Amino acid sequence: GPYAWMIGRRFQMAAERLGLDKPHTLRTDLFTPPTLPGQQLNLL
Repeated sequence: GPYAWMIGRRFQMAAERLGLDKPHTLRTDLFTPPTLPGQQLNLL
């Protein structure tokens, strides 16, 4: 009905305003391999 249309339109407008309607590329350079069991972590 009209309320569902209004809620959907509000969501669509908010998504456009926040830039959530465009696909984003995944940056794989931000990922690091997991540490091995028993391996000491770096402090600094």
